[in-house]
Formats: sequence, C-alpha cells, structure tokens
Amino acid sequence: MDGSADITALSRHRPEAHDDASSPAEQAPPERTGRPDSWIAAGAALLVVGAGVFGLWKMSERIAGLEAALAERPAIRLADYSAISRAVAAGHDPQAILPLMVDLKRQTADLGEAGVLVINRAMVEGHVAALTVAPDPTLVAALMATPGPSIGAPTASVPERQTGPRTPMSEAEAAALLRALTEGR
Repeated sequence: MDGSADITALSRHRPEAHDDASSPAEQAPPERTGRPDSWIAAGAALLVVGAGVFGLWKMSERIAGLEAALAERPAIRLADYSAISRAVAAGHDPQAILPLMVDLKRQTADLGEAGVLVINRAMVEGHVAALTVAPDPTLVAALMATPGPSIGAPTASVPERQTGPRTPMSEAEAAALLRALTEGR
C-alpha cells in the first residue's frame, strides 16, 4: 500500500479520550444542578396568587375612588310634577290629586334617604328622561280617566277661567291648596 492509503485510514480513526467507555447512548444522564420541579410550580403559584391579590387591591382602590366621587357629587334624580299640574289644570278635585302627590313625595323621600339629590324637574333646563321620577303611571291613568269638571261651565269648586292675564294665587288660596294636598300624609 502506498502512503496515501495509510493517511486515509489514520484520518478515519480518531482516538477519543475514553476508548474503553461505552457508547454515548449508554452513558448515565448528567446530574441535575437546577431546582426541583416542585420549586418551579411553587414559584408559579406564588406569582398567580400575587397577581390576584394585586388585582383585588387595585379593584378595592378603584371602588373607594368611585365612592368618594359619589360622596362629593351625589346621584341626582328629577321629580316630575307635570302629571299633578295637568290634573290641576284639568280641574280635578284636590282630594283626587292627593294620591299622586303622596306617591311622588314618598318616592322622593326614599331617594333622599338613600343619598340621592332630588330636584324639581321644572327647574332644570335640559334633562335625561332616565333621571326622572314620576308618580305611579297607574294612579295618573286612573285620575285622568275620570273626567274633570267642564272648563266652560263654572262650578262651585272651579272658578271661572279668566281670559286676560292670570292673577297670582292669594296666600289663602295657596294655603288651602297646600292643606288639601298634604292632609293625607
């Protein structure tokens, strides 16, 4: 054989440090130097619990902020007396109107006790219908279903309608109307 064949045979054979060792597949796995799996699971659980506690803390902080804002600016509702005004304008007896007034006053008192600011709707220029508190619609429908006295014919309880400028109500008339509306309380 010539010298080139010897070089090829030598290049194929490379001596390794462990000639007598078994094959790499048969070698023992390396020792673990890191943390056990239970430490990783405990760390992940701690992160999840920590995130939950942080979320609850932020949520309670936000709720406290909303409650403070509500205390500074209370909820507002508008009392709608228009049904009562329509009944008075139609000439209904004050005793017939009284249930409407009592119902509306009860609702506004309950809202006031709950910390809601109640304002007369007639005093507000623009409003949202969802903010309005009105008398029970069944009471309004029942009152309006009964005909009031004829506006054209004067009766003892309804004075004749004036055609000119309306004069203001006298103190005695106002006191009588107020007594009639608040007697049933």
